[in-house]
Amino acid sequence: MNRIARWAAAAGCLALAALAAREFSIEKRGRAEGERFANRFSLDGRRPEALGTARVSAAWDLAITPLAMAALSDALDSRSLAALTAGEQRAWIEAMTRLGDELTAGSELLLSAVAQRPGWAYHRLLLGEMVYVADRRSGSFASTPERWIAPLRAAARSAPGDDAPWSFLGSAYLEGWDRVPPASRRDAPEIWARALLNPGFVARSYPAIWAALGARAAMTMITDSSACLSTARDLLGRLGEVAAAARLHERWQAVETKERARDLLRCEERAEYGDARGLLAACRTFASVHPVAQLDDAEGRRETARVVELWPTLGAGSWRSDPRAEIVRFFLEGRTKDVDGPALAQLATDLSGVPDPVRAHLALLAHEKYAFERILRTTTTIGALEWTRFLVELCRAELAVSHVSEADEALARIARAAREECGVLLVRRELAHAKGMSREAATVSTALLAACPEHLGAESWSETGSLALCVDPERDAARVLAVRVSAASPSLIAYGWDGARSGTVLVQGEQTLQVPLAGLYGRRILSLVPIAGPRVTVIDATRERVGAGTSSSTNPAAAQAAPSSTANVAGTAGIEKLNSTRP
Repeated sequence: MNRIARWAAAAGCLALAALAAREFSIEKRGRAEGERFANRFSLDGRRPEALGTARVSAAWDLAITPLAMAALSDALDSRSLAALTAGEQRAWIEAMTRLGDELTAGSELLLSAVAQRPGWAYHRLLLGEMVYVADRRSGSFASTPERWIAPLRAAARSAPGDDAPWSFLGSAYLEGWDRVPPASRRDAPEIWARALLNPGFVARSYPAIWAALGARAAMTMITDSSACLSTARDLLGRLGEVAAAARLHERWQAVETKERARDLLRCEERAEYGDARGLLAACRTFASVHPVAQLDDAEGRRETARVVELWPTLGAGSWRSDPRAEIVRFFLEGRTKDVDGPALAQLATDLSGVPDPVRAHLALLAHEKYAFERILRTTTTIGALEWTRFLVELCRAELAVSHVSEADEALARIARAAREECGVLLVRRELAHAKGMSREAATVSTALLAACPEHLGAESWSETGSLALCVDPERDAARVLAVRVSAASPSLIAYGWDGARSGTVLVQGEQTLQVPLAGLYGRRILSLVPIAGPRVTVIDATRERVGAGTSSSTNPAAAQAAPSSTANVAGTAGIEKLNSTRP
């Protein structure tokens, strides 16, 4: 290497050393300013976790973030002094008297951080938040809105995919709407439309946007997201904007249908790739985002049943709180024919605290005879009312394959107090016919006539709009329940069986809702729940043949066919498999 090259290399090294020294000096000075800020406003004693985070941050400007957040917490959060020592109480009281100075000093620190890392949106976000809070406290909020608008707007546009800057900016615009300059107001619709992608912002701010911009503009701002649409719909319902809520509900149904199909496809893809962990996450997401009772129609059940089949056996859970338990309970409420029995039983395998009658019912659905017989032998609760459903299903399963004596044994185990219940009467009639006991069958049929009256007055309904109904599949297969209701003002109501939602209808004045009974069996609970508007008044309900009694007041939306929900009787093939293990 010649002399010129050596001198050039030496000069380069010196330049790099000088640059490193300069950066070290800036880093040291920046961290020292952060330490002084923390000491000056006693963050080291009051919020030591903030100072600890600052000290391990990768760069001095990033170390400013936890200190600035601590200052914002001082301004926005409440603090109970009761559990503090006398010294800590004095420190907090003194800090509150100097809060304005703390926010001003924090803003100056953030200005330095913005200059150091100008492309980082979150320095600008914190700066805008701090200036906004400080100006609101000092009373200069109305006179200098550009001080907080500029950094918040820059932060939002630097991080377009993050909800936080848009939500804070949108909330600030709403709070200071009367004082936002006309030039800045022009951006408000764009800002609010983006902020409304966040369901939390919808819940907090949509009524205020409705008031600021009017119904037409506010309606168009809600994006096609099921979470945002349902939140806005419920808010408008509470505000009495029933017609608008009904329009949003119609949009929600279409979007929810698409999102369910999309999320199910993600589950299928993870299963196809053999990604057990990814499949588990996808199934949990489906269950949490799309509650099983939210859309109880034929397609909704099919999709949830498919998720049941795909769900991997990974991770323990509790019968009280796990989403798998909610799915199991949903299908056991007279919907078991719409799901694969062994898959439903497998879904509950890792759940703790499952009641014995449920475990036995799942074993029956899985055709595991030894399993449910072992539960029957070891349980201490047999004979209690909680066993009624399982024993009815066991009796029906045995009758389905002409095992009359086994069905008789199952019936004999049902608690005496439950012998006149709807489902028990139905299976007693089936058993009497199978045994050729015509007199017994006639006696039970008479009891069923009393349990299944043709006409039900308003007194049969609860105050919350629920009706306990005994459905006889022999008489009701081709009938509907015609429910006459009235509403003093428009009301959007949801109807469905056993806590689920099968459909919705907008009630205005007096109308007749025709709810199909085909496919139902035994005691079921029909509910009419307002989504928007007041509760409807039930006048009466009558069992009618399909097409009979239809008037111009009948709302066609209410007459959508409900999915088949006959209780599962295991099926001939299944029960033969079950009995193939008989000793």
